[in-house]
Amino acid sequence: MSPGALLVTFALPIFAPGLIAHAEPQKIEAAAPGGSKDDPIEDLDAIEDVTAAVAPVRPADLTLPQLFGRMHPALVHMPIGWIVLLLLFELAVIAARRRDLEPAGLYLALAALASTVPAIVSGLLRAGELPADLATQAQILRHRNVMLVVTVILATAVTVRLFHRRPPLSGYWRLLYLGLLLMSTALVALGGHYGGKMVYGEAFLPF
Repeated sequence: MSPGALLVTFALPIFAPGLIAHAEPQKIEAAAPGGSKDDPIEDLDAIEDVTAAVAPVRPADLTLPQLFGRMHPALVHMPIGWIVLLLLFELAVIAARRRDLEPAGLYLALAALASTVPAIVSGLLRAGELPADLATQAQILRHRNVMLVVTVILATAVTVRLFHRRPPLSGYWRLLYLGLLLMSTALVALGGHYGGKMVYGEAFLPF
């Protein structure tokens, strides 16, 4: 058997179901009350209403707050990256015993704190467009509260860092600062996990 024939022999059982499904699309079956599934749908007004209800909002119709709110999935990743980078930098300074690099950590901390502002504002704007049912609102509240706690803890860490710019952090204050960064990193991961559940569903992951 030639290589081409061998390839077709193995590939056909894999792609055949998809080709058949593409060639013969499933029929949409609907039945009026009291009728069979083969009866045609005669209520055209009902069909038009459903179509109108699920029609997406055109980008040109979005207001500036709505547009900024829809940027939340992009903006929310900025504080996550800055907080993780800040913690890794501070741990690397300790491991390398490079106290001369500590001033750079202050700028990273300020950048991390500043990045939380657009993430929070866009998230609050986006929350106003989401469904008002109790399940969705509970998910929003859980995600929002964790991220607000992250911001408060990070702001406390930055305050400690600013208060002790000179001399470099040491002793109790250094432990407190690192502890706050660890808490911020752990909670921002938890808040991101809750945000993922809002997007992909509660059953997307087993935890």
